[in-house]
Amino acid sequence: MIIRVRVIPNAVRSEVVGRIGSTVRVKVAAPAIDGKANNELTTFLAEFFEVKNRGVKIVRGQNGKEKTVDTLVPFMNGNVLTVPMVIRNDGKVADAPGNIQLTGVTTLQGPEATKALGEMLVKLRSHMPVNPEIKPFTPDMVQELKRTTTFSVVTNPETLQPKTARSEIVTDVTISDAHKSDTEKHEYSFDWSSKSAAADTKSDTAVDTKSGH
Repeated sequence: MIIRVRVIPNAVRSEVVGRIGSTVRVKVAAPAIDGKANNELTTFLAEFFEVKNRGVKIVRGQNGKEKTVDTLVPFMNGNVLTVPMVIRNDGKVADAPGNIQLTGVTTLQGPEATKALGEMLVKLRSHMPVNPEIKPFTPDMVQELKRTTTFSVVTNPETLQPKTARSEIVTDVTISDAHKSDTEKHEYSFDWSSKSAAADTKSDTAVDTKSGH
């Protein structure tokens, strides 16, 4: 699940301290140098949501206080919902001779995923200041969740060295009849001319919010 985080470094302990709009404020017990704050953030969120460390990734804002974090949606007792991925061979690529394109698609949805998101949001809200004017959040307020991830890679079929790759994550959530659609896109290019291949990354985020009645 994509969440937006504002990091407050150099704290005595790591904790969720509130939110500003849809952005969650998190204190981390580490300085913002040499990636220490990022490492502490992902470690803390993994413990907070009861998932493995590799289940939390910073996908945008690695060098700033405002970050976009992708975390697995935990289920009960620390388990994680898993869904199959369908992979297809799209064949040869016209502008990249000798390469083929492979595309994988996976969709997280259904009652279990919706319930898991509700529990996740309840846990987040429990660490935020209570506003008596706002109705307490309950898991059943999450009515629908659908998250589709598409990942495409252009690669050499003989060496399996990727040339370019792109990903798109589309999340549609309905909470208390209010619908929100969020799209996260990333593009990658690889340089295999040296022993350690460098990957250039481009990111883009688009959010469309619609309220239902």
